[in-house]
Formats: sequence, structure tokens, C-alpha cells
Amino acid sequence: MSSWLWRLKNLLRRDGLSSERAEEMQVHFDMEVEAGLLQGLSREEARRRARLRAGLVSEAVESTREEMGFRWLDGAAMDVRHALRALIHNRGFGLVAMLVLAASVAINTLVFCLLEGVVLK
Repeated sequence: MSSWLWRLKNLLRRDGLSSERAEEMQVHFDMEVEAGLLQGLSREEARRRARLRAGLVSEAVESTREEMGFRWLDGAAMDVRHALRALIHNRGFGLVAMLVLAASVAINTLVFCLLEGVVLK
């Protein structure tokens, strides 16, 4: 139960955690550059090696993203955002889609009421 609460808390603070992760990545990047400079590398070479190393670290951070929340909920939220952007971009299609859905719900309700009144009673 505590892991679910922990995931829910992380889901609600997602933006704060992302900025914390970005700050931590920057600190580690700076530390890698400083370590390269202490080894006698040029600044460009030290930054290049730090970027290579930071790429590996960022992959590890992204792989732990699944543990910090609900992957299926993140996917559903991305799908909803994409659908809303598509409907806003194509307003005519969005209007037609909403009208078709409203008509289908109304027709379904009407048929159910007729069947319930005639067949079931």
C-alpha cells in the first residue's frame, strides 16, 4: 500500500521532480567536467566526455520514470492530450465527431427505452 501512495505522491509532483532531476543532472555534468579538467584534459574534451557520460545517466533516469508513477496513466494522459490537440487543430472534424457521438448516445437511449417499454414490461 505504501508503494501506491508513494507513486501517487510522485504523480502529483511530477513537475517538481523533473526540475529536481534536471538540476541533479547539471550538477553531475559539472562534476564530470571538473574531473576531466583535473585529469589534464582540455575543456572541450572534458565537456565531450561528460556529455557521453551524461547520456548514459539520462537513460538511467528515464528508465526509472516508470517506477515513479503509473505508466498506464501517463500513457492515457498523453493520448488525451494528443486527441485534444488534434480536435482543436481540426475543429470541423471535432465538431462532427462530437455530433456523431451525441446522436449515437441519443439513438441508443431511445432504442433501449422502446425495448424496455415494449419487450421487458
